[in-house]
Amino acid sequence: CPAKIGATLSLTGSYATFGPPISNAAALAVEHMNAAGWKVGDCSKLEYIVRDDQTQPSVGVDAARRLVDVDAVPAIVGPITSGVTGPILSSVTVEKGVLMVPSASSSPTFSEMAREGKLNGLFYRVQPSDALQAVAIAKLAWDAGNRSIAIVHLNNDWGNNLSKQFAATFKALGGTVVSQVAYNAEQSSYRAEVNKALEAKPQSAFIVSTVIDGSKILRDWISLGGTQKFLFPLGMNDAKLIEQIGEQYLKDSWFVTPGAPQPNSRAVFYQAYEKRYNLEAG
Repeated sequence: CPAKIGATLSLTGSYATFGPPISNAAALAVEHMNAAGWKVGDCSKLEYIVRDDQTQPSVGVDAARRLVDVDAVPAIVGPITSGVTGPILSSVTVEKGVLMVPSASSSPTFSEMAREGKLNGLFYRVQPSDALQAVAIAKLAWDAGNRSIAIVHLNNDWGNNLSKQFAATFKALGGTVVSQVAYNAEQSSYRAEVNKALEAKPQSAFIVSTVIDGSKILRDWISLGGTQKFLFPLGMNDAKLIEQIGEQYLKDSWFVTPGAPQPNSRAVFYQAYEKRYNLEAG
């Protein structure tokens, strides 16, 4: 004792927009459990230990190893991105018999790994697979009148799988994917990738990116005269993106966020979050 729960989260790096508030929510939940006097096994107190994965797979693996080998946690929450979750599963948690519950890792790869028996029942996630999100976005794109679309996506497990499923669904609906361009993260400019995507003069664009990289891609896209009809996945649904680009350039854009039940306990936790951290929970 105390019992421990670990977290690997993007407190810095390209997903730093999401990491700190998610970590705060986890810390608050632990505070509530301790205040309520809940027992974890034979322990009357639960300790929350968070490590920064910097949104980098190698750093995430090192952080997870430290949590498991040094801090002796039996379970890890997080990470955010599938690109970090995958290596941790393969290199640390499954081998060590440690449970992992990521907050937002949505790659369909993990569902396949589970079906193949590679996760030993040690992986659960709270966000649906991108196999579902991609279908929903493709249907939304079609219903909004888009018939030809370019895809610019992050070259990792999440970006590759989401764009692949989206393209398959959009084509099945009768649409045309005129270009599908992968990019590597954290470049100073994406002008080359944007130029390649614009060659076929798409009617709209599906941008599968982080907020930081997405802002750069959109600035290059708009400056080169590309269409201003955009679709964005959950990972880009952030007010900071709109602030950085400008509402006037995103008037014909769609952001997609999976729905969730709205029990009374959710509202109570939001209120507690606002009070604890003196800011809006959303």
